[in-house]
This record gives sequence, C-alpha cells and structure tokens, in this order.
Amino acid sequence: MTLFPVLSVLAILFSVVDAKGASACKSAVKAATRNVQSRVYITSSFGDAGTITAWSGGGGPVSTIPTDNGHPFGGRKYGGADRSTIYGSRVYGSGYPSGYDGSGSSTSNNNVTTTATTGRGFPYGMWPISWNQDEYFSQDVLALRPGGQLVSAQVGSTDTNKWPGLPREERYTIVGDMDSVMFMMSNLVGWCSVTMDWPKTLGSSAGLGEQNVIQYYRASSFALLFTGYNATSTASNAEAFPPLPASIADSAFLQCVNHTIGDSIPILDSAASGDGGLSEGATIGVVIACVVGAVALILCIGRALDKWPEWKESIKSWWKRIAPAAANA
Repeated sequence: MTLFPVLSVLAILFSVVDAKGASACKSAVKAATRNVQSRVYITSSFGDAGTITAWSGGGGPVSTIPTDNGHPFGGRKYGGADRSTIYGSRVYGSGYPSGYDGSGSSTSNNNVTTTATTGRGFPYGMWPISWNQDEYFSQDVLALRPGGQLVSAQVGSTDTNKWPGLPREERYTIVGDMDSVMFMMSNLVGWCSVTMDWPKTLGSSAGLGEQNVIQYYRASSFALLFTGYNATSTASNAEAFPPLPASIADSAFLQCVNHTIGDSIPILDSAASGDGGLSEGATIGVVIACVVGAVALILCIGRALDKWPEWKESIKSWWKRIAPAAANA
C-alpha cells in the first residue's frame, strides 16, 4: 500500500533526529491500532479469533465454526462479507450477502430480505441483535456474544454551529454489541458533533424495540432507531413498512449518522486469523499521528535554525577564548 513508504520515511526521520520523537511515533502506532482493532472470538477456540476492524473493507474467505468444540453455532459459516453490503433495510434479517440463507429465510437480497435470522451464519463476524427470546437470547449464548452484551446509546447533538435548526427532539438510538456501540459513539462525536452518551443495557431503554428501527447494518447485528417511527408490520418486504416521518426524511444530521455508521462500523477483516498487520483505517490513523509529530519536530528545527546566527557568534567567541590556551598546552 502506498502509505507505508510514508511511514518508513517518518520513522527514519524520527530515529535520526530525535529519539523521543521516534518513541512517540511508535506509541501513536499502538494507539491507532488499539482504537480501530479488537480481537473477537468467533469460535470457542482461541486460535480462531478474528480481527474486527473499523473502516475495514472486509471480504476474504468464508470459514466454518467447528462442530467438535461445543460452540452453540457449530457448523455455521462466518466471514467473507465486504462493506459493499453493510446496509440492510428496516427489516430484521436484512443486510446479509448472498450465500447466507438460513432455515427461516426466503431470500438473501440486501434490500428486500427475510424476517428471520434463524440458522444463518455470521458474514461480518458478529451475531444479529436479539429482540426476543430467540436462539441468541440464552444466558450461555449471551456470555459468548462477540463484542460483548447488547447495549444502546442515544445519538443527538446540541451543536448549533454544525447543525443549525436541528430540533431537540431529533434524537436517535444505536443498538449493538458493547464494543461496536462504544466505537461508533466516539466516532459520531468526532464526525457528526454528536453529544456523548454512555451505553446502557438494551432492556433499560424503555419503549424502544424492533418496531422503532429505521436502518439495520452488518447483517442485522447493528441498528439505528428513532422513537418517532413505529412499524408494527411483520412483512418481510421493506417497501411495505411505513416511510420515515417527514420531520427526518431529509435530515442532514441523519444522513451524517447513517453514512458514518456504514463507512466505519467494525467488521471482520479479510484474514480471519489476522496477520498482525495494520488495516487501512489503522494506517491512516498512524500516518496522521506521525505527520503531526513530524510537523512539530520540523517547527523545533526551524526555531533552532532561526537562532543559528546567534549560536554561531557564541561558538566563535568561545573558541577565541580557549584556542590560545589549547595552543600553549
């Protein structure tokens, strides 16, 4: 990838000119990687841990969860999906790529899909949201859920400069595993000026449920909800669901939230076992951190050059004082 030569040049610059700068750059590498990557144990074998990465393109081979280790979903497929199919619809069970039909599915089309997730695999490495007492609901299964327990967080903004005229009641809710919700909340704060809200367990969000979903993502493992939307339809066709309320249909804030989730929500990397390298998202973070450090270093060097004439005269004066003594020694 073309960004790696940039990293190499910056690393050499830091190592030659300023050892502390090099150390800072290495720290930036670790921080950027930690911020956008997490290890998710898709199977019960620790050796089969996959890397869920923000901004990742996904893809790669489809694997199968072993059936000989007691995993509750042994025999199901996982992985292989890329970000091009990240968006589902308002239908639970949407957002699955082709090849991931299950016992309750009628089609794998991305926009008009099934009403069920029963028996289906995990194309992005994450399990679908559990709204009711389904196969993802038992305590034993909840303990194994990739990314942690299901939580929700409110998504709103009070930034009148970024969003002039945004109604206070235009607040959304994101639902998903703890790791994904925490990452997306921090990301939305940065990209859409969202007001930070700490996640709460899914059951504590009174009145919110499947009927409030306006968009599913990542094979129905992540969702965006709006309390002003209520669809009690059980139809499997997204076109049969009521349209969005007029108050948010053309909302620029909603578009920002929706696009940011679709572009950056963590998904399974192409190499399920992980090769230890940096993803494109992590690389971008590292480049930004190192460039900032390089600019600071250049500014310091610039200050030193500005003072060079003064230092040069001091050196000459010092040499004139010690040269005679050195000659007579």
